[in-house]
Amino acid sequence: MAQYSRVSSNPDSQGPHIPNTNITYTTSAGQAAYFSSPDTVYTDLGGQGGYFHNTNTSYSNGAYHSPPGHINDANPGQYDLRQDSSGSAKLFGSEPRKNSAFNIRSFASPWEHEMKTKHLHQAPSSSSTVRYFDRARQTRRVFFECLYLWFGTVIVCAAIFGVLYGFSTLQFGLSQTQKYTYNALVTGLSILLGLAFAAQFKQYAEMMRWRFLSARYRKLSHFEDVLDCDSYRSTLRIIFTHRRPGSWLPTKEQVIAGLWFLVFVIFNVFAALIGLTYSIDVSDDYVHLVPGNTSVANLKYISSNEQPDNGNNYPTQYQMAAANLWGHIGANFPAYYSTYDDIWSQTGGIVFMNEAEDQYWNRFVDTNPNNQAANVVSVRTVTSTAVCEEYTITYGGYAGFNTNDSSLVDALQYTDSQGNQHLEYITGAATGSTTWMGNTMYDCGPRCTQILALQSANNYTYDTAPEEVAPVPKPRLWACNNTVSQVANYDYAWEGFKDPDLLTLPDLQACILAGAIGWSGVTTTGTDLEFVTYAGDTDYSPAGNTTAAGIASLIMKFTAGTLSAADSFGGPRLNITGLRSPNPALVVNVKWVDAGAILAGIPTVQFLMLIGVVWFSGKAMILEPSYLKIAHLLRPALTHVGEGGSLLSAQEIAEPLGPNFKMAYGVKPDPSDPVYSNKNFVRQVGIIPEHDGYGKLTHGNMPTGRYD
Repeated sequence: MAQYSRVSSNPDSQGPHIPNTNITYTTSAGQAAYFSSPDTVYTDLGGQGGYFHNTNTSYSNGAYHSPPGHINDANPGQYDLRQDSSGSAKLFGSEPRKNSAFNIRSFASPWEHEMKTKHLHQAPSSSSTVRYFDRARQTRRVFFECLYLWFGTVIVCAAIFGVLYGFSTLQFGLSQTQKYTYNALVTGLSILLGLAFAAQFKQYAEMMRWRFLSARYRKLSHFEDVLDCDSYRSTLRIIFTHRRPGSWLPTKEQVIAGLWFLVFVIFNVFAALIGLTYSIDVSDDYVHLVPGNTSVANLKYISSNEQPDNGNNYPTQYQMAAANLWGHIGANFPAYYSTYDDIWSQTGGIVFMNEAEDQYWNRFVDTNPNNQAANVVSVRTVTSTAVCEEYTITYGGYAGFNTNDSSLVDALQYTDSQGNQHLEYITGAATGSTTWMGNTMYDCGPRCTQILALQSANNYTYDTAPEEVAPVPKPRLWACNNTVSQVANYDYAWEGFKDPDLLTLPDLQACILAGAIGWSGVTTTGTDLEFVTYAGDTDYSPAGNTTAAGIASLIMKFTAGTLSAADSFGGPRLNITGLRSPNPALVVNVKWVDAGAILAGIPTVQFLMLIGVVWFSGKAMILEPSYLKIAHLLRPALTHVGEGGSLLSAQEIAEPLGPNFKMAYGVKPDPSDPVYSNKNFVRQVGIIPEHDGYGKLTHGNMPTGRYD
């Protein structure tokens, strides 16, 4: 361990004397040792409280280097004029304390008033505590100090904007994790924005208070309130207690404190209003797909409503009637050109067809069992394909107006494409209307039904028919075979249903759907046909110039409409577990005008305030917001207390000073420099009691120069 003795070249000196030696330090694995040189030079500190200046050691990355040419040590209380690489004078006793336990930032703060060579002029100071106040330099540092914290507000506002924008682009909905993350981010950033406000306003107060304190003499309690004005408690105390004696008019500092507090509240109100500029809503366009139960169309039976026991043993005639009923609901659904792999099409109340119009299909829509509004287009389709040919009518087709024989009123005789003669009695026919007849016994193949379409003549031609009447000059009869496919893609892996067979369409129900346009649900004795007549004001009662393709198109559209109506508007459904259960998609909707105005306005207004703070505070010397510095500043007002009184209250400490004691922070006037023009003069700054008789102060306009 190194031992130092109090050895001096001046035996009359009272201060400690530290040997100034060439010392080489070596370090290894945390061990330290020194080796002294035989040449020892002693520096008299002259009672300067233990300050020493070692001129014979130099360091670089922990290694010792020989010092430069001989430089005399500074005399007691003087400056050593050696310069560092930045051109700053290394002042005796003013270098940064390496062991003070205070962190030194890499950039200078407004309260760091260091001396440089150019500040020495012709008269070096005799004190090691002298510093240089440069108003322009301090103003720049105030600006950058406040700007540094202002960027924090900008970053938080930008982060809030980024979160709002980022999550608002998730159009397919937020997952639970994303929703929790969004709420956590917005809440956390809003809190952080409030903290940024508080930090910035506190910083502004720390910069401006010195100008206020140097403006006039104040009572000790008022001085303390202004000194602590970065606290909102003290700010409120200034507002309510710093009244003008004998007047109800507020003082200037009351007005400023009130406006200051009001601006802070307004800032926080606008920060809170950010929460009103966005909402988490259910998407109108998308759903959130998750594994779970899905409601799908139940094709095992056809009914206008749910039946018990999954429709087992539900009468076929009832199912035929229900198919025709659903067909009437879907009769006017629009038809869109599409392809089978286009699953991004519209949903609900529509049918699809190919470009050739020789196939119509329905694409099923799956829904959430608990929320029918949450739905998703499936990959499953059922297709109707019909072909028609015209038969030749040999008798009838005029709805009974061609005979007075009551036995022949409903008679229709026709020849099929094979030349076979047929006689049917068509009930309920009407002139100018089309009667559709489903054949319950004709076998045209698997999942196929034969439909006959009779266009009863109304004797109108295209020249004589009224505008609202479709002309049918002569009766026409069409025979059509309509085939309904199995459900396509019912076992598609993407949908991932556990029991896909529940999605299939049985053959019986396929035949019922194929003949839906001609089913009445009523069996007539003596015929295999069921009859349904459509009035002339629908597309299903076409004009007399229609073609086989036109009749087939009507049949296919009716079948596809039957499926679409039952799927979309209350037909039988069942719940089945799959991978794509639609749930309401929660999306973030942002009112960008309001959000942008707040997020851009907050830092803009805060920057304007920053400019005002820089202008206002730059004229008075700013001191470090440290408890040590404040204690040092107030020391002259506390000399009467002495070493005791550690537990005295502030009121008890102030009592001996009297109720009329006032003080201010400022430059102590000196007769030797009455107008502050002597550049070589070292001024004093600190607490000035009013009873010292210095009179008028500088009102915050502290002159540039050296201070102690």
